[in-house]
Amino acid sequence: MALWLVRTGKYGELESTFLTEDRVSIGFDFEENLSLLESRDALVERLEEHHPFDSTQKRANTAGQLWDFGQSMQPGDHVIVPLKTKRAFAVGEVVGGYIFVLDSPDGHAHSRDVKWMAQDIPRTAFDQDLLYSLGAIMTICQIRRNDAERRIRGACRQLGKPLRHSPTA
Repeated sequence: MALWLVRTGKYGELESTFLTEDRVSIGFDFEENLSLLESRDALVERLEEHHPFDSTQKRANTAGQLWDFGQSMQPGDHVIVPLKTKRAFAVGEVVGGYIFVLDSPDGHAHSRDVKWMAQDIPRTAFDQDLLYSLGAIMTICQIRRNDAERRIRGACRQLGKPLRHSPTA
């Protein structure tokens, strides 16, 4: 299992949608079904067509995040979402496969269903080294450093909000 950081938008504009609709989503102004692409390289080629004026580095970064969301993230993985409305995190489990919705009303064509285990884990529950990792600027990324998944599970358990699939739960 993996732990994924997923952001709600620059100003947290999707925070309420994530929490009330039990999902996480991303947009990147790319409305093509990621599950139909054979490889990350194919995704980069499609991004070149959609965003010809973006730098090669920006397209590679976007492709990496889209590919991770559409292909690498799996049911049973955990997501952690920094909240903008309060100094807290929502933590959940991915419970569904990748979903593509063309012309999504919120502009986020790519989504996954999530079962929220906690929507209010305070920032103070995590040590500073984890907060640095959770402060990554990317919209989506896997958090691997400093035994993050185990430690986040432990913090949730201490707050009475255990995550499923915990080896000690």
